[in-house]
Amino acid sequence: MSSPIEYSNRLLAASQQPDTDDLIARYALEIMSRILLLEIGVDPTQGTLRDRLEQCDHQCLELAFQNAKIALQNDVFRILGSNAGLPGKVMATPSVQNSPDWVAILHALKTFDHFQVENDPYHQHDFGAFEVGGTMYFFKIDYYDLKMEYGVDPLKEEPFRVMTIMRADEY
Repeated sequence: MSSPIEYSNRLLAASQQPDTDDLIARYALEIMSRILLLEIGVDPTQGTLRDRLEQCDHQCLELAFQNAKIALQNDVFRILGSNAGLPGKVMATPSVQNSPDWVAILHALKTFDHFQVENDPYHQHDFGAFEVGGTMYFFKIDYYDLKMEYGVDPLKEEPFRVMTIMRADEY
């Protein structure tokens, strides 16, 4: 199984090619599988997926698949930005925009794959922290209604995403 960063790098390269459907489908399946396992609490060292699925009700599975869909959309949005085909925009603070490490920051953002319970408790891939040139940076994806008038829960309606890239000391 390829790591998420390998898939991210392949997705970045393939995004310039006309035939990306197969790669995106395989990435989607891997992300959905990983998040499903996290959501239903499968410990690969104990029991089997079948045992855990039998204990998981319809609501549990529905939430797992909804979060996996949001995570996949957020990954695609983080990697492709406005080219992702999702409503949203990418913002960067002036210190990030004017950084001499701007290209390295964007590369680190697009290849970020360190999602853990501590920084991604809902498994939606909407926050991350990474280091470039000795400086810590954050990205955060917030969700708004399509008219940008109020915040929304992406589980309840299709959001307009706003991804903000900032230095950690600006948070």
